[in-house]
Amino acid sequence: MWWTALLSMAAPIVKRVLVALGFGVTTYVGLDLAFAGVRNAVVSSYGGLTAEALQIVSMTGIGQAIGIILGAYTAKLSLIALSHFGKLL
Repeated sequence: MWWTALLSMAAPIVKRVLVALGFGVTTYVGLDLAFAGVRNAVVSSYGGLTAEALQIVSMTGIGQAIGIILGAYTAKLSLIALSHFGKLL
């Protein structure tokens, strides 16, 4: 009767929503882990510098440049994931 029609219409919508949520969480966690590794590698490289070299590098703004570059890569990968996500649904 009416509830079977409602369930048959709602099931594909619920399935798409669950797939979308799962894909989004998986993508976010994967990107977060990847960039955490890169961030940790950069920070550990900073730790290996002498105090004088660290001061010179800090004055040049390398820290901000690295942040901008990592942000750009994050944005690029997010846009790629979104374009593939649209094809998935």
